[in-house]
Amino acid sequence: ALSVISQHMAGGHGSNAARRPFANNNAVLIFLLIGAVVTQFLILSPSLTVYFRELSPAAWTIVVGDDGQNRVLKPPYRILQVGAPRTGSTFQFQLLDAIVSLKNPSGAPDGTSTFLNPEEWRAAPIIDAIAENRSFTIKTHFDHPVFREFQDRNFLSVFASSPDVAPYAIYSQERERLVECPLCEVDRYQPIFGLSNDEVAMLKEHMDLYSSIRMCCGEQMSKYEILRLNGCDVEQYKDLPDYPRCEQKDLEDIERRFAASPVPFHANNPEVNWAKPGDCARFSAEIALGKGFNGRTVSSCEIRGKFAGDFIHGAAGKVQFRKEGFDAFPPWLKKYIKFHHSAVDPKKGLRPGFRYLIYECKDGQTCGGIGTRVLGMIKALYLAMITGRVLIIDSTYPAPLNTVLKPNYIEWDVNVPENRTVYFDDLAFYNRIKASMVKQASVPGYRLAGTAGSERLRLFELLETDAMRGHVRAFKWGKGMKERKLFVPRAAHDAFWALFQFDDAVLARAEELKEHAGLARRPPTNGTAAADDRNGTAAAEAAMGETASDFETASDFLPYVGLHHRHGDRAMVPIGRSKFRQRHVPRETTMKCYSNLKKTWKRKGHAHRITAYLASDHLRSKIIMGKRDRTVRYYENVNIFHVDKSARDTSAWTTNPLIKIMYGMTDMMAEVAVLVESDCLVLNQSMFSFLAYYIRGPDGRCNVHVKSCDRLAGESQSKLFAYETGDAFVPDLTQRYRRKRFKKIIEKARKKQMRQYW
Repeated sequence: ALSVISQHMAGGHGSNAARRPFANNNAVLIFLLIGAVVTQFLILSPSLTVYFRELSPAAWTIVVGDDGQNRVLKPPYRILQVGAPRTGSTFQFQLLDAIVSLKNPSGAPDGTSTFLNPEEWRAAPIIDAIAENRSFTIKTHFDHPVFREFQDRNFLSVFASSPDVAPYAIYSQERERLVECPLCEVDRYQPIFGLSNDEVAMLKEHMDLYSSIRMCCGEQMSKYEILRLNGCDVEQYKDLPDYPRCEQKDLEDIERRFAASPVPFHANNPEVNWAKPGDCARFSAEIALGKGFNGRTVSSCEIRGKFAGDFIHGAAGKVQFRKEGFDAFPPWLKKYIKFHHSAVDPKKGLRPGFRYLIYECKDGQTCGGIGTRVLGMIKALYLAMITGRVLIIDSTYPAPLNTVLKPNYIEWDVNVPENRTVYFDDLAFYNRIKASMVKQASVPGYRLAGTAGSERLRLFELLETDAMRGHVRAFKWGKGMKERKLFVPRAAHDAFWALFQFDDAVLARAEELKEHAGLARRPPTNGTAAADDRNGTAAAEAAMGETASDFETASDFLPYVGLHHRHGDRAMVPIGRSKFRQRHVPRETTMKCYSNLKKTWKRKGHAHRITAYLASDHLRSKIIMGKRDRTVRYYENVNIFHVDKSARDTSAWTTNPLIKIMYGMTDMMAEVAVLVESDCLVLNQSMFSFLAYYIRGPDGRCNVHVKSCDRLAGESQSKLFAYETGDAFVPDLTQRYRRKRFKKIIEKARKKQMRQYW
């Protein structure tokens, strides 16, 4: 009625004069109609809500009662399961999938059961299934605001494998209850889906068989079973509630019964997970040869957090973890890791009685780029070590840090304690750490006011403080100091791998970047070997004078130089200066350095296979440098993203800002990973390239600074560079006179700064 009246008023019959009285009368009628509709809506809103949702099952999944509480879910079932790895997420996903398969009425469209990868941020499988009115069960390891929006609009129902991953979920599974009684979980879904007692019994038998298969078969089996099959002693774990006791089960009989279950089962990724009878024996044989979670190599009988052994990425050219493992850390870092483990309960968080220190990066704070941030976290680690506190990292801007970097040896992502208001600027240049320790001894925990900028201690200065040296000498660890373990690059390298490991999505994206850039090896075409034969490829390379020992890169990719070109921006104010310093390095300087490296490798007989991967904050610079030298490779469609600056102004973005941020952060860290893995890394005046240098480590690696890149630059190894944002001078700390000069420059600048401060 309102539509008809408005159309008549806007373009009815007759002249304006003739229509005017009619328009005035209808204006009154419009207001009366609007008032009546609003009144009816306010009075009858619960009933109207139910009515509309029941009338449009293609758009709504959840039926809401008059009291506003969710009732029984009805088809089509649109289920999204969200959960971190190793939290029982797969058990919950399979249970939900079984329920949907069991409850989906006959004649309804077939349901979809799939996994949503972190790269698929636009959630196309979800949107397609909603548009086609299909039931689906989708599993994912990441949470995203769009999921909550979809649930708020009742487009889908979110279930979580732990309460913290998606607090808005309809139901959150608790791992403790799951471990104590897995089949009791089925009872908790009975009121949500309206399951009958017969259906509950059927599902319990189905999930009982599945639990045995999940824990004892496949590359994602229990960590205890992985250790047992690899010949490790698991006697100490047999009394734990989550020990699977696979050695006591008849897996062949369980496989046959599960395959004959009346509840449908959708096999997912059969290369990794169980799909058919006989797979248990196959996977057990593969695991016994040294495989671990998702095919990673098990190098020890140690359990680190959720996984068994030390895992080495590298079988397919991925970024390699420290091959030496925990024992390669210096003694002060090993002691702190053990201290941190004793203070943190993985299930409940920080144990009572332990003091803590929080690194914080939230919206509204200037934390710098990714290199500056990670270096700030490394400083916070050493400060926590000196002060005897537990380090907690609370970095959520512009997205949570654990979307790209996961905890490694130190569980830094525990829940932040409630006391969140105390701040201390312990890293201020005018502060004395020993005095701060005495002053703050009674404070249970606090947050660092800042870690970056000219007014904060540099990592070089922090490692040189009396507090740090005293901490090292107190435990008679002087040998580590003589071996230069406290020099910036080695200290940063050790600290990074104690804190972090790359997320699998970042590693997968790094592989894609190298492939799209043309760094994948071409199969031999000279008849030396078959195109798909790895041994033949190695033989062909040996015939050309190349062997695996010549390069550190895995055989899936060509040897390459890692280049980073910063087109230009303004750094933080350097020490002792009042003006901004440009970090721009001319393209010609970078290209000249690459040319010198090629000449160095030409003398070794490898120049005909050398390429370069170029990372840059400027696409046109990539194009120009790529045209200048055809061996310089890059990927045009990578997201150029600065973790701080790019997230400040999102007004021009056409896509969802959060989706753009997640794409950008993943690509940003993937390019760091590509630089880390390069056979020779060219550094410039940026923390981005120096982050890659600190991660890969200085020892036994080719690392060259662009401003000291002569024809012999690629010959020397184990150069010890030190750099932080704003430095004009990048010293090679292996040379004593340069080290002394750098120290004098810092001391002189600090004295001037101190006079200005007072």
